[in-house]
This record gives sequence, structure tokens and C-alpha cells, in this order.
Amino acid sequence: MLAAMKNILIPTDFSKDAQKAIDYAIHIFKREECVFYLLHAYFIVPSAPDNRENYKQKLDELADKLDTEGHNPKHEFKDLFVFGTLANALEETIPTYKIDYVFIGTKGSTAMREMFMGSNTFRTIKTVDSCPVMVVPNNLPFSTDEIIFATEFTDNPDENELTPMLDIARIWNSTIIVVHIGTGKELNAGQLKNKERLEQRLKGLPHRFLEVKETVSVTKALHRLAKENNKIGLIAMVRHRHSFFVELSRESVVKKMAFKAEVPLLVIPDIN
Repeated sequence: MLAAMKNILIPTDFSKDAQKAIDYAIHIFKREECVFYLLHAYFIVPSAPDNRENYKQKLDELADKLDTEGHNPKHEFKDLFVFGTLANALEETIPTYKIDYVFIGTKGSTAMREMFMGSNTFRTIKTVDSCPVMVVPNNLPFSTDEIIFATEFTDNPDENELTPMLDIARIWNSTIIVVHIGTGKELNAGQLKNKERLEQRLKGLPHRFLEVKETVSVTKALHRLAKENNKIGLIAMVRHRHSFFVELSRESVVKKMAFKAEVPLLVIPDIN
């Protein structure tokens, strides 16, 4: 049974990318009772003019507009204006407002030209370790038919760890495709046991397991799957602190998945 109320945090710089993340969050949870917190982190640069009042007003107007135009009695919009960096603002607001998901926009493949560590998107993924981060590209169709869950079966699926993905699957009756990127080796005894446990965890939900041969890289294999199947509307993965299969969870793969995203990416923190 789904929680009665969800708290969704959406950082915004008032760009089209941020608006896309807002639109997607509203769409995903349109049938659920939610409070959407619109966060603007205002960092004061000594040499720059102080425009805090302008940004406060823009944030107020955005929350009022969404509340008025949405016409959804299950949704409430609140604005959070926080001084400091986005990372500090996230650390402050997530526990205070008991946030269930963070949604953040990205430019998609064009962002590959940018410095990874200079991106608010990847900085958010690295900073947030207590709730999932949904990375939303700006050109996505709103598809929810199928969800890819990429895993190496190296960890026992925690009962609560996968809940953010499972909740979305239940809301939309999505089929979960458990994708294992093969490295040419057979699964060991521990991986086989974890696969069985995951099967039990998914019991009652539409799902199937898919073995994919890794030809070039994990990232390219996952993107190819999403491109070949237009029913796939979301890719989910757990960001492990430590992993036997390093390539799946190391920063480079998460970065590439986020910045070349053509479908939303749900990054789930490792709570074990």
C-alpha cells in the first residue's frame, strides 16, 4: 500500500530544464497526494548585484501559478528560498521536510560538453544519500509502460531500498525489466541467491529478467535498450558505496547515464 502523502523536492533555477522536471514530477504523481517543494538556492557573490528579492518573487509566483493552473486537489505547492549552495540547501531541506524524492532537470546529451563536476545535476546525485534522485531530460515523452532496473545481483535487495521504484511501478502498473549486463562470466552463488531474493521482492508486480551482453560499455548497453524500446520510460539503478562490479556504480557510469539521458534516470542511494 502506498504512503498517504509524498513530499517531492524540486530545485529550480527557473529554466526550461527545471520546468521539465516539475512537469514530470506532477505527471508521475498526478494520482497521489503530494506536497511539491520548489527549492531555489540563492548563493550571494560579493561582486554581483543582490537580486534576492527578484528571485523570491519569481519563486512565489511559480508556486502560485502551479497551484492555480494545476486544478489537482491532491497537490500542494510550497516554495523554499534558501541562502547558500544547492548542495547545502539539499542537506538542509531533505531531512527537515522528510523528502521522498528529488527531481532535477538536465540538458541531456548536449550536457556532455560540460564539465561533469560543474553540473548541479551530478552534484545533486553525489550529495543526496537519503532519498532517490530523479534526473529528467528536457526532451522526454511521458511514458511509464516499462522500467529498466539495472543490477549486477551483487547486493541483497533491501526491503526499503527499492520502494521508490516499486511505488512508481505500482502507480502506473509498469513492467519492471531487471537488466543484468553480462561480462561473459556465470553468476556466482551469491549473485544467484540475490537474484532469487529480487524475484521474491518483485512478486505481484509485472516483471521479467533480461540478460544483455556487454559489447562496449554498461552505459551504451542501457541507452541502446531504451532507444530500441519506446515503452521504456525510466531507468533505475542503485548508487552503491561499494560494489563488486565497479563499472556499474562508479561515478563515470552514473555521470554518463545522467548526462546522456534520453529517458528519466532514477538514482537510488544504497541504504545498507
